[in-house]
Amino acid sequence: EVVWAVRRSCYTMGRLFDASTLIDTNFCYDLRSAKITHTSIPVLELIIVVPTFLFLAFLLYNIRSSIRKLRESESLIISTYYFFVWFVLLFNIVRIALAMIFPSWTHPDLVYDITFVCINFVFMFVEVSVLVFMSENYTMTGREGLPTAVWTSIVVAALYAGTQAVLVFAVHINLYDRASASAYLFWFCLYTVVAGIYLGVLMLGAFLPLWKVKRHGVSVGRSSDAVFLALLRLKRIINFPDYKGKPHFYAYVIFLTCLNGVRALGNILSYLEIDVGFCFDDFGSVAYFCLYLPLLYWAFLRGFFKDAVVSEQYSEMMVSGYYDTDT
Repeated sequence: EVVWAVRRSCYTMGRLFDASTLIDTNFCYDLRSAKITHTSIPVLELIIVVPTFLFLAFLLYNIRSSIRKLRESESLIISTYYFFVWFVLLFNIVRIALAMIFPSWTHPDLVYDITFVCINFVFMFVEVSVLVFMSENYTMTGREGLPTAVWTSIVVAALYAGTQAVLVFAVHINLYDRASASAYLFWFCLYTVVAGIYLGVLMLGAFLPLWKVKRHGVSVGRSSDAVFLALLRLKRIINFPDYKGKPHFYAYVIFLTCLNGVRALGNILSYLEIDVGFCFDDFGSVAYFCLYLPLLYWAFLRGFFKDAVVSEQYSEMMVSGYYDTDT
């Protein structure tokens, strides 16, 4: 009773949250269902709104100078990813607006499910396109690399979102309400696979170069040699840049590895009916929608836009084919 009274008072502090929407379960589950007082607006959506609109204000403030620099550089790749940032941001704002205008949506609602299938397709499309182009390690120009990245991303994102659509509309598993064992198990498997992919990228680009240095002149076991040679062969096929050449990219990879790991942990704990799983899952979802686009901008666009003229570093990258200067 005392614990519940404390939680209830925390939610209603300043009369911000409507305590009538809470149920006596656990803190994170209640936070997921909490509404703003005298409204039906979910608290979690309000948390996502603030950083989203701050990032929108930042982009609008810099839009004139950004467009001018894009015209000066004639960079096909940077222009494309700048468009991606804007497109995903606006799509996410539409999703937030729908959630606030129609907060009484129930999870079996058709429009609700279609919205989430689409937003998952869009975010996965951008994630895959980043990995595909970076895997070429500047060996293709923007004119050559962009179609490959786009079509590969469309196929992977379509499989990703299409699987969810089949489970939601054909098998009738409510994936987006996180209220069934099947949904928890699906998201656990999915986030584990995605975290494993990003961890593999981290190993190829960051750990493998360090391993080369450490094993130089050192006798290691046969099993270690076999793993090392296998990674080297994979590195020749999937040629991600080394950490020293692209530290911001690996900060991006580390963030997504950890975030997907946290979300996988949250879903397996929820599947095992351990209440703290809701906290991990909610934290991962809010962090993803709040931080992914600013991180994408910081990792791939900030360095390009921060100077009044194209820097020497970017000029060299253009010469090497990272930016297409022929369009």
